[in-house]
Formats: sequence, structure tokens, C-alpha cells
Amino acid sequence: MPKEKKSLYTRKYRVAWESDAELKGWIGPVLADETKSLCKICKCTLAAQKRLTASRKKQTKIVTTFYKLIEIEKGDAITISAAVTKQLELDGLKLGNLIGIGVDGANVMVGAHNSVASF
Repeated sequence: MPKEKKSLYTRKYRVAWESDAELKGWIGPVLADETKSLCKICKCTLAAQKRLTASRKKQTKIVTTFYKLIEIEKGDAITISAAVTKQLELDGLKLGNLIGIGVDGANVMVGAHNSVASF
């Protein structure tokens, strides 16, 4: 096995990065570890390397949240799918911009045939 290449020095978070045009507003220090930086948007830690940290800003923010409860007449896939689609439209959200759905695993929600996910 090849030996792992060691860095000659430890990279540390620099406060000056907070005023950098590419990083300003979303980067911060990890108080318990000076070798890490914090993405304030998604609350994750990154290695304290400016080039890696700067590339993080180019990533799209993904938000996971509970949306809302919708009252429906029937519990079949067609009714649920129509109700969710209608509610998204009423709230001004584009269905094409959504990348996932979190459900309890019931067949009516994520089954291979005739489910909300298949519509």
C-alpha cells in the first residue's frame, strides 16, 4: 500500500476569509476546532482550506422541512397527488424545483405502481 502523503503544515481558519467577496456572509469559524470552517447556510463543517471552502458556495442549498397538512377526501394516490400538486401551485412553488419527498413508506406514497411518487 502506498504511504499517505502528509501535509507540511496544518491549515487553520482565517478570520480574513469572512470579508472575502466569495465567502462573506456564509462562512464562520468552528469554535472547538481551528482546522475547520462552518457553512452558516447548511450548518455543516468544512476543512479550513480556502479553495475547498470557496467551492462550497457554488453548491445549491438544499432545504429539508415539514411542509404542511392538507385535508383530503380519499387516501388513494390520485387524490393525494392532486392535493399536493394543487397546494404547491397555490403556494407559488414549482413542482420541477423539488428534488425529493419524505414519506412514511406506505405503498400509496412510494410504491412502484399507482403511487404518489409514480405520478
